[in-house]
Amino acid sequence: MNITELISKYLQKTSTVEENIVLMEWVINSEENTKEFAPICRYWYASGRKQEEKKFNSHTAFAKFKKIISNENQQTKKIHVLASYWKQISAVAAVVILFASSFLLFNKNITSHTIANTNQAVLEVVLPDSSMVFLHQNAQISYPSKFNSKSRDIHVQGHVFCDVQTNQNQPFLVTTPTITIQVLGTKFDVKESKNTASVIVAEGSVKVTSNATQAHVILNENERADISVDEDIVATINSDINFLSWKTGILTFNRTPLLTVFSDIERQYNCSIIVSDKDIYSEILTGTYQNHELEEILEVIAAAFPNLSYTQVNNTISFQNKTQ
Repeated sequence: MNITELISKYLQKTSTVEENIVLMEWVINSEENTKEFAPICRYWYASGRKQEEKKFNSHTAFAKFKKIISNENQQTKKIHVLASYWKQISAVAAVVILFASSFLLFNKNITSHTIANTNQAVLEVVLPDSSMVFLHQNAQISYPSKFNSKSRDIHVQGHVFCDVQTNQNQPFLVTTPTITIQVLGTKFDVKESKNTASVIVAEGSVKVTSNATQAHVILNENERADISVDEDIVATINSDINFLSWKTGILTFNRTPLLTVFSDIERQYNCSIIVSDKDIYSEILTGTYQNHELEEILEVIAAAFPNLSYTQVNNTISFQNKTQ
């Protein structure tokens, strides 16, 4: 569905919550989009005639109002953007950009929101039903200020953890570009990247459906599913004990090869680790580390393996054998 059709449905009060969220994201994406959308709304609501509502042609409206915009000297009414704010989590400040659309959904009291976490600190979002969604760095969530009576729908991108309040009569639906997850009450981790997604259930059960193939699987506690576009869903027992380390700040290793240790550190600290010799990956590490800075973890590894040294340039860490 193109943007003119979305605007048409919005003005005729036939659009869904999800469609309104898509439209809102388009409007706030650029000043040009805002300048196109605002005068169309002003004209539409100023007319106030039902017959025009039935005959509304969004393509014609765009043509008319692009001409109006070029002749107007008055400043276009802009979509209201809530100011960036700081939230302290684990003594780290997270810069969060919160976009709230200025247009209301059609029951006059529901506003759609999009929140993006732009820093490394975990951001906690409390939803209208008191469910909680934790956003990893660069993750994003869109949701209405009030859920409808039939379901609780949210849209996410990136890496998030959901702690869902139980409601047997109102399923909780999480949509990503790759999959749709349906739950009644549970806790689960979702990681979405380009054309792939993974889901790990910490508590309860969820139904995971591929948006491309409609294949689905039921996951229970400590199970995971990995999904790629146009491929089957692969469901397995979760063996990643640190899958929530980005949220809890705790890394646990029990005779763990450095290949896995480095992978967990990369996910935790959004860095890249390379080695000069692949034999380094077979070294074994045991220990638990809570809320450590990246530099502290690297020093621990260097102390545990006297034969290793490392260098760091920005977010790239290189480990070498000292004997080389």
